[in-house]
Amino acid sequence: MLNFKSIAPKLVKMTDYLLSVEASNDLGLNLAENLFPKADRHRAKLTELLQTYSQQLFFSAARPIDPIDTAIPIPQISAPGSGELRDRYTVFASDSSQIAPDHHEIAYCYLLNLGRAMFHYHQSLHPLLDSNPLVFDRSFAENLIKSWKMPIEDVMVHYRQIQASQVLSEMALRWVLPPGSHDDIPNLAMLSGALIPWFQNNVSLAVKQKILSPIIAARSQLRENNIPLIGYVTATASREILNFLRLAACAYDYPDCEKNCGHLNLELEQPPCQISPTLKDRLFWAKLLAPGMRSGIWKSNSDVNALFDPCEQIYFCYANVGFEIVRLEFPAWLAFEPQLLARSTAITLNQVQKGFGYPIALSEAHHQASIRGDDRSYFYSLLHREMIRSGLSNVGTSYKAARKRVSVA
Repeated sequence: MLNFKSIAPKLVKMTDYLLSVEASNDLGLNLAENLFPKADRHRAKLTELLQTYSQQLFFSAARPIDPIDTAIPIPQISAPGSGELRDRYTVFASDSSQIAPDHHEIAYCYLLNLGRAMFHYHQSLHPLLDSNPLVFDRSFAENLIKSWKMPIEDVMVHYRQIQASQVLSEMALRWVLPPGSHDDIPNLAMLSGALIPWFQNNVSLAVKQKILSPIIAARSQLRENNIPLIGYVTATASREILNFLRLAACAYDYPDCEKNCGHLNLELEQPPCQISPTLKDRLFWAKLLAPGMRSGIWKSNSDVNALFDPCEQIYFCYANVGFEIVRLEFPAWLAFEPQLLARSTAITLNQVQKGFGYPIALSEAHHQASIRGDDRSYFYSLLHREMIRSGLSNVGTSYKAARKRVSVA
C-alpha cells in the first residue's frame, strides 16, 4: 500500500523538475524557430552533410524529403457522393498483450494474446472483433533466449512485434484477396507504435536480421497487394527532426562530432549545437501545425531502418489530428505514392475522429488483446485444473505468490 503522507512531499521535487523541463523547452523552441529558416534554405547542403557524416554524429537525425517548412492539409473524408474522398473504406488493426513467465506460478509459461479489429464503413458488413491467445512452455522461451541471445523481457517484446505484424497481414490479405476480393474498396492497415523495432546496443546484426525477417515478409505481402500500412505513434520522444536542425547550428565547417566535440564531457557540458536536451519533435511541430495539417515527409536515419529492404524502409511525418501531435510512420513505397498516402492519412484522421482522439480500430484491437487481472487469475485456474486432471503432482504456486494474494496481517 502507498503511504500518501510520505509521498506527498516528494511530489514537490517532481513538479520542480517539470518546471525546469518546461523552461528548457521554451528556450529550445525559440532556438529551433530561429534555426528553422536557415535549415530550410540550406536543406540540400545539410542533407549532404548528414549523409557524409552520419556515422560521426553523436545523435541520429532524420533526412528531409520535402521542404522542411511543408505543412499540408490532410484530406477530409466526407459522406458518399458529397466529396472526392468518400466515407467508404475498410481498416485493419492488430495489437497484443501478454502474461509474462513467472517462476512463482504453478507453471513457467508464456501467454500471448493477439487482438484483431476490422471495420467496414458504408458497406453494410459486420465488423471483426476477436482475439487469439497463444500459450508457450518453458522450452519455447528458452530456445528463443538461446537463439536471440537476449533476456526473456526483450524476447517477448520482439516476439509480440513479429506476431502482431503477421496477424495484421494475414487478416488484411484474407479480406482483400479472392474469394473475398475487396481490392476495389479503399483500405488501410494500422499498428499502434513505431514500425522500426528498437534493439539494445549489444544485439548482433545476425540476431537483428533474424527478428526483422518475418516482419519484413509480412509487410512485403501488404505492399504486393497495395495495402497501405501506417504506424500510429503517440507521445513520441523522438528528436530526429530537431537533430537535423542541429546541423544548421554546428559551429564547425563540418559536423564531425567525434573530431570537434569528442573532448567534451557530455554529462556536464553541452555541445555548441545543442537545442534542448528535453525538447521533443512533437512539441516543436505543435507550434507549426494547425489542426488537420501534417508536416512534410522525412526518412528515419536509424541504423535498424537501414536493415529493411529499400522499398520497406520507414519514412514518417507529424500530424495535428486535432487532439494531439502524432507521428505517422509508413514504408517507402507508400511515401512516394502521393494519392495513396493522402488517402491513408485521411482514413487515419477519420479514425481518430470516430474514436474521439485515438483511432477507433486501434482502440478496439487493444481492448481485444488486453488481459485483465481476472483474466490472468482464470487462466492460471484453468491451467491448474488441467494439470491435476492429467495426473501431475506437486501442483501449486510458491509460498511467495500465495502470500502476495492473501495478506496474513
